[in-house]
Amino acid sequence: MPFFAQIPLLRLLLPFIGGIIIFVFAPRFSNHTFLITLLLCFSLALNFFLTFFSPVYTAYRYRWIYGACLNVTFFLAGYLLTYHSTEKYKPGHVSELPDGEYIFAGDLTSMPVMKTRSVKTEIRVFSMFTGNSWQSVHGKLIAYLRIDTLSTRLQYGDRLIFSSHITEIPPPGNPSEFNYKRYLSFHNIFQRTFIEKGSWKKTDEKRGNFFVYHASLVRHDLLGILQTLDLTKNEYAVASALLLGYEEDIEPSLTRAYAASGALHVLSVSGLHVGIIYVALEWLLGFISKFRYGKISKTILIILMLWCYAGITGFSPSVLRATTMLSFVVVGRNFRKQSDVFNSIAVSAFLLLFLDPYLIFQVGFQLSYIAVLGIVLFYPYFYPLWEPRSRFWDKVWGITVISVSAQLATFPLGLLYFHQFPNYFIFSNLLVIPLSTAIIFLGIAILAISPIHSIAAFLSLILQYLLKFLNGSVLLIENLPLSLTEGISISIFESWLIYFIVIMLFCFFLYRQYRFLLLTIGSVLAFSTLQIPQVIADSRQKQFIIYNIPGTPAYNFVSGTKNLFIADTSLTRDKSRMLFYILHDWWDRNLQNTVISGFTAPAGMNDVLVARLPFIRFHALTVAFIHAAPEKRLPDHKPAVDILILGKNANISLKRLRELYTFKKLIFDSSNSTWKIKRWQKEAGEMNIEYYSVPEKGAYVLDIG
Repeated sequence: MPFFAQIPLLRLLLPFIGGIIIFVFAPRFSNHTFLITLLLCFSLALNFFLTFFSPVYTAYRYRWIYGACLNVTFFLAGYLLTYHSTEKYKPGHVSELPDGEYIFAGDLTSMPVMKTRSVKTEIRVFSMFTGNSWQSVHGKLIAYLRIDTLSTRLQYGDRLIFSSHITEIPPPGNPSEFNYKRYLSFHNIFQRTFIEKGSWKKTDEKRGNFFVYHASLVRHDLLGILQTLDLTKNEYAVASALLLGYEEDIEPSLTRAYAASGALHVLSVSGLHVGIIYVALEWLLGFISKFRYGKISKTILIILMLWCYAGITGFSPSVLRATTMLSFVVVGRNFRKQSDVFNSIAVSAFLLLFLDPYLIFQVGFQLSYIAVLGIVLFYPYFYPLWEPRSRFWDKVWGITVISVSAQLATFPLGLLYFHQFPNYFIFSNLLVIPLSTAIIFLGIAILAISPIHSIAAFLSLILQYLLKFLNGSVLLIENLPLSLTEGISISIFESWLIYFIVIMLFCFFLYRQYRFLLLTIGSVLAFSTLQIPQVIADSRQKQFIIYNIPGTPAYNFVSGTKNLFIADTSLTRDKSRMLFYILHDWWDRNLQNTVISGFTAPAGMNDVLVARLPFIRFHALTVAFIHAAPEKRLPDHKPAVDILILGKNANISLKRLRELYTFKKLIFDSSNSTWKIKRWQKEAGEMNIEYYSVPEKGAYVLDIG
């Protein structure tokens, strides 16, 4: 029997996921849910008839009819499930309210996170005061409370009454910027609010899920124990992430180091960590298998303990995903068949997507499942390629095969989402996996025996050295030459094509059939052909861009694959902000020759650009920058420019600008304050001046002919 025929649940998962995706990207059909429900009922009835009353099910020649009906049923089920899981389509949702000031009652549905000037959390509102009475509403808000002694004490499950201004979450402000609006919509969040001091009051607590509430308290206490250890800031951040899934204290520079070395997966409790706990439990409880019904008893105990660990880590999405998946895999292992592992993985995905179909759009969900599928698929074929003679080299080879299998399965997604590939991932995982395993075991032991201070203090000293060595190793690998290939930009279709190439190449080496080799070569040629139009378009691009970066002026002149970027050094030296706002756009545009300049006479691209600040002539475009009040005397002649940019709250009126310059369009960049822009907008309206506000409308992108 073909292998694919042995994994029916995995095959049925595909149309189910297809229904979810079609609903999200074709929401116009949401008005026809009644018709789709009727189609689903008809499909279910037809499947029932074909199964029990028709020879189609038993006749091999007509089995495709039954299979097609079954796939349609699961497709429609995924579509309708997603509709009913989307809260904004239910009457009384807060997204129906226009932007404005309201009084709400709601419960905190996430643990508050401390930011620089605010406390960030999620609030599920259930009631709104209309002036005379309370009216029922529903929906989640992303909320930022001004920091004070009261807001810092808030916990999951607290009930608040608050007065605030709600607004729709804005779309990305720059090309290729992370779409935070869409990300939150996948969590059923469509509005945000900023709550000032004195405009809220806590009325009750413990209103959330009982298990989540108490799990959050346990994790809070365990984090307190880790804080008592003699750990540096980075050591504590990694320990709390490894042991408890708490990632809020990790510095961006440390995150980049782990990503560059290919070890980012250890910084969140996921399949690796839960798998380590499972291996330990399997070893510790192995003796139970010797008794009657021991195998079943051991499986139940392991699953219960895994879920207890999930509770200790705060039931974070990543650990819930990993624990659910591993629970089904543990059950499936009782049958000791590889196909059952795939079916177990599919069952766990069905369960999670039934509870929340939007999980399919989470990068962590995709990477977790594809990594596990890659390990289960590739490991049995790669591991026997070498038989080490010593136990040490056998462990090294095992870790290497796991790393290669997982990376082979996930690297197309890594290129798609992160535009990078860690070249030394094999070497980093040879260090990171054993070290993180030791840290997890040692950390759990310290947390368990923390009342015995003398032993806990001794073990914490060992833990400190392990964490220091782990962070040091990652930073060392990051700083090696060519440690990271970045700037890779591919489309979703191209990522699918890469997956097809990997699968066909694997099938060729597995079955030695030349049709798979021909399909591989054909796919590589197709992938290469797809690059030609993009390369031509990139070589011809001529654009002027004003990026939308709060409080910072940033201008980009693009000519082919060259560009001149003018910004304050405070931005260009900040790798995290450059990565969030700018670099993804550069990679998508295939910009390879970048000149970065501050606001002094810039150099670069002299063939197309003449620069004498505050004027820049770029091809047929003339741009002028006004970042300060000009001289009081009138010039001998009025310079004519195409675009005049006001920035840094320049102390000048538009009437004065008209006296100094002749311009076609006025632009307010994102370095200006809101109040200043409002004043200029009022003047522009009175003087009939065409203007563009970058903070309000997003980045300004002009194609130059």
